[in-house]
Amino acid sequence: MTEWIPADDRKPEPFRSVLVTFQHTKYAAREPQIVTTVGIGFWSGKKWIQAISALQSYRDTKVLAWMPLPDIYKEP
Repeated sequence: MTEWIPADDRKPEPFRSVLVTFQHTKYAAREPQIVTTVGIGFWSGKKWIQAISALQSYRDTKVLAWMPLPDIYKEP
């Protein structure tokens, strides 16, 4: 399996969907919490964009690392 690639070290090819680990701030009734989660997004060449994740709907989002998606399943 492919290893996680730190987002500060290298970005994926623009507009190619990848698996991302990202942090965002969750604002609850008491104090904000930093939450780390996984989703699917892509690098636009300038910034990270959501594909199938909540990257855009969270505040204070930072992509920490990414990895290529696996190949599409093919029946044997």
